[in-house]
Amino acid sequence: GFGGRAVSRNRRLRALGVGSAGLVASATALRPRRSAHAAAGGGSDDRDTTRTMGGAGVSTSASHGTSVKHSMMAGAFAGMLSRVVVAPLDVIKIRMQVQVEPVSARGLATLGKYRSITQCARVIIKEEGLRGLWAGTVPALFLWVPYTAVQFAALEKFKKFATENGANPEKPPLAFVGGALAGATATVVTYPFDVMRTVLAAQGSPRVYDSLPQAFVGIVRSRGVQGLYAGIGVTLVEIA
Repeated sequence: GFGGRAVSRNRRLRALGVGSAGLVASATALRPRRSAHAAAGGGSDDRDTTRTMGGAGVSTSASHGTSVKHSMMAGAFAGMLSRVVVAPLDVIKIRMQVQVEPVSARGLATLGKYRSITQCARVIIKEEGLRGLWAGTVPALFLWVPYTAVQFAALEKFKKFATENGANPEKPPLAFVGGALAGATATVVTYPFDVMRTVLAAQGSPRVYDSLPQAFVGIVRSRGVQGLYAGIGVTLVEIA
């Protein structure tokens, strides 16, 4: 009955813990994270070049900043679009991760509420409507844009610092170090949005939080500000 579903929901949220390092960190698999090598080498095509027009050399160094901005905007837009498209799979994954009961097992009379991808999707649509498959998408979108911007900015700062000290930031091991530092910096800045995304996607029906502000207030009230950074240690180790 409704009471049983509410108890099951509470058990799932306790399993999530809004502070369980393993579950919260594992739910970040679809974060907009790039490999250290790709991130560190992303700006290699934006080096200053000189081209000849009508016999006169025209420097394109002024376009470097514009190129970086365009890359950031393109990356943010592409990430937002992909986030919306794959959100239902992310919700299904999180629901099955935080479920206490087994998904499937032979010889057991009682299985969990969610037993397969298609069955989970049907249950979510039946109980929460189609919008349930996109639970947590709003904080995910808030997460993506600043993550991309901070990652690019941190990487550019690292490259500038390395170059000024006579090192080549685009060759190993500095290329990998720069990518890892940029990813870690962006993760720390945007991590609260990732936690709220996970909580909103995992709560199921009936809902505990109906919006991003409610999730923020609820997490801070129950666990303090540190609750917004639950599992960040595991995530940073994963990036490194």
